[in-house]
Amino acid sequence: MIKLATLRVSYISIPQFFHRISRSFPEFQGVSVLAFQQIKSPMQLTNAINWFEIPVADFARAKKFYTAIYEYEMEEMDMQGTKMGMLPYKPGEGGIGGAICYGEGYEPTSKGAKVYLNGGQDLGGVLERVEGAGGQVILPKTKITDEIGYFAIFADTEGNQISLHSPG
Repeated sequence: MIKLATLRVSYISIPQFFHRISRSFPEFQGVSVLAFQQIKSPMQLTNAINWFEIPVADFARAKKFYTAIYEYEMEEMDMQGTKMGMLPYKPGEGGIGGAICYGEGYEPTSKGAKVYLNGGQDLGGVLERVEGAGGQVILPKTKITDEIGYFAIFADTEGNQISLHSPG
């Protein structure tokens, strides 16, 4: 099951929405937004992923790292005891949101699911800031195909193995 953090819908976040639904409708307890979309209308699913979370052991260090490589100011919030830092995301434009997360059950690892962060038009800009921010480049910018673009892999300050993707 996907643990969903927070995406804002009008004046209520999606987790709050599902929490309220699950109180009224027990059959929806523990249902992720992705599963709910599939139940509601399987043919209207736009993306296979609608949220991701990167576990961190030291929130301040991880926030400094991601703020440095993306050159932005990270918004923080607390969601049911989990400290979260929102990664760059434009809610109304069909993008996928995500966050760094610190709390019970969040353990950084280089194993498991692989996350490909958006590297913009050319991931080289983000990748060149990785080592200066305390991370390590594992695989430099590598061409996949002309149609698909490029990818690279780095380890963040927490030990997570994260990939970047860009068209150029």
